[in-house]
Amino acid sequence: MCDGLFLLCRYFVVVDDVWSLEDWASLKPAFPDNDIHSRVVITTRNRQVAESCCSLPVDRVYSMDVLQDDQSRKLFFNTVFRSNKCPAGYRRLETISGNILAKCGGLPLAIVSVGGMLAQAENKTPAEWMKVCDRLGSRLSTSAMMERMRRIMSLSYHDLLYHLKACFLYLSVFREGYEIKRGPLVRRWAAEGFVGGRRECTPEEAAGKYLDEFVGRSIVTPTRVVSNGVVRCCKVHDIMLEMMTEKCMEENFISLLGSPSKHGHQQHAMMVAAGHDKIRRLSVHGAHTSQGKQAGGVHDKHLCRRRIKKDEEQDDVLSSGDLSCVRSLLMLRCIEKPIPVISFAKLKLIRVLDLEGCRWLSNHDLEDICKLSLLRYLSLRDTGVQRLPRLIGRLKELLTLDIRETDVRALPETITRLGRLRHLLAGRYRYYTRSHRVKLFEPFEAVTIPPGLAAMGSLQTIAHANIASSSIAMGELGDLPGLTKLCVMNCEEGPSKWEPFVISLNKLSYSLRSLSILHWQYDNAGLEALLDLTSPPIFLEKFFLWGKLSTLPSWVSHLSNLVDLCLRENFLNGEVIIEQLGKLPSLLSLKLYRASYLGRELRFREKLFPRLKQLIVDNLPNIEELSFQGGAPQLERLTLAVLKKPEDGIFGIDKLPMLKEVEFYGHIMIDSVVAEMVAVCRNHPNKPRVYREDRPMEMDSESSN
Repeated sequence: MCDGLFLLCRYFVVVDDVWSLEDWASLKPAFPDNDIHSRVVITTRNRQVAESCCSLPVDRVYSMDVLQDDQSRKLFFNTVFRSNKCPAGYRRLETISGNILAKCGGLPLAIVSVGGMLAQAENKTPAEWMKVCDRLGSRLSTSAMMERMRRIMSLSYHDLLYHLKACFLYLSVFREGYEIKRGPLVRRWAAEGFVGGRRECTPEEAAGKYLDEFVGRSIVTPTRVVSNGVVRCCKVHDIMLEMMTEKCMEENFISLLGSPSKHGHQQHAMMVAAGHDKIRRLSVHGAHTSQGKQAGGVHDKHLCRRRIKKDEEQDDVLSSGDLSCVRSLLMLRCIEKPIPVISFAKLKLIRVLDLEGCRWLSNHDLEDICKLSLLRYLSLRDTGVQRLPRLIGRLKELLTLDIRETDVRALPETITRLGRLRHLLAGRYRYYTRSHRVKLFEPFEAVTIPPGLAAMGSLQTIAHANIASSSIAMGELGDLPGLTKLCVMNCEEGPSKWEPFVISLNKLSYSLRSLSILHWQYDNAGLEALLDLTSPPIFLEKFFLWGKLSTLPSWVSHLSNLVDLCLRENFLNGEVIIEQLGKLPSLLSLKLYRASYLGRELRFREKLFPRLKQLIVDNLPNIEELSFQGGAPQLERLTLAVLKKPEDGIFGIDKLPMLKEVEFYGHIMIDSVVAEMVAVCRNHPNKPRVYREDRPMEMDSESSN
């Protein structure tokens, strides 16, 4: 397929981190020389691989140099102090900083790792920094660059407090390049027992603080940060991941089966060589594409031989290893069933089981899983499961049940026996932009919750519940004093469907922090009961409201802690609505989705939205003017979808001094609107980047800059 595609067009391809000569040999035939000035850029750590890629006299190998001294100092001080130079109050650290940088040898990752560690230190004194410098060892030759970097990153590990080291090593379960989601990660850490609850916060909240510390130490790299500064997704650098893996093998903390990196290192041999007769935590990195998708290529025989060899090695490892002591098993996105089949029934001591994306899961597997009495975390996300067996009620220790992106539409009545369950996660999102800032709840994929919900007193999260078919359970919500996150939806007509829920909502006024309410029948005002809440959820930080209303509930104006507000199909009108929202003191993100606001003008006047950082305006039908008149002075990200060119235009962008990017999305893309925004941003002091969903991001940034 690639051969045919690249023969017909001019192409520019970047192949990142090629590890071996064999890998390049198998890739090279896919890039034909079509004599129209196409280009292929290869990155590699191996000089021999780089030279083998040069098949023509005009091909060149570019060796990346280390940073110059001034660049190193700027990166180091920016990491430690968020400044390009050493602050005046820390001048006595300049000399020792030079010694530290000398040992980092101009390696950016090493500088960031050491800088992140020093940034977290309470005492920034020459004596403390000298201790760190002494532990870095002497500067090595350029040929030992990788070993020097590993030593420096190893120091980051040893500098961690004891309770953080387990969480650090746990990150090695993810394959190279995997985007780690915050929610599942902190819930797994809590289920593993790595974090304990304190009086002032839950285990999950404590785990979130651990992750934030890793971000501060530059152990992980944020890939998605929301408007309030919380890191929602992150990645681990491949060299850091290698160091983590080595530590895990040494301490028998986690065993890896398969190839966790794109380089194809065989972790089977490493695990057996270490002599680990008992496996405590096992992460299986299986194939990420089905056999059907791999068939038909020019290298089928080579791939088939490699797969057979891999399966034989996997067979040997699983048969030689003792799985009876496994406490955690992660098989993320393993489309192919492991060979030999791992028997879930034999994993008697298991506490964490994550099978996300394992679509080979059978009903028999589910019944075996329900017999694992010590299980605390179970993820069946995106497995294609259609129903949960009644035996699920046996999992008395379960803390998290994740059935998102499955076909489960009703929970068995035995689910109410799970008295320790904290997080019940179902339903599905649909994402519309590359940045995932625009997402939509799938309306018909909520689950029915049976009566008896009051017995599940530990619940903190319920998403997404079908209120129409769960009326008795909705009336019991008020008996859950620890409930902090709730998402409910209704796809049937009639306001009476909401009555039991509204009664319960009045009892949750002090606990709820995140609330999503969806009334999909936009032609009837089923949410009018929300206008008369006697005890509204006054501590809400996140609120999503989808459904027709005659007016915005008055209590929304008093949500002083509200950070994130999403409105959709509310059919609200009048500038007074924008005035009300603009006075919310903590609001950082405002998302006005389709038909949420029917006004002709959307004006951000002075003194309104003082802290707003993100604004999404999605196909508002009547908008003829979007203007910034001194309001939203902190706005950084503007996301727009327009059905037509606003008659009076989009203006006032120059009055947004903090603006960083503008993103256009939707099935209709009006070129003239985008072009005008590009022209405005080109003259903006910040030079905001302009993206459009129908083009590559690099092309968009070129057009804006």
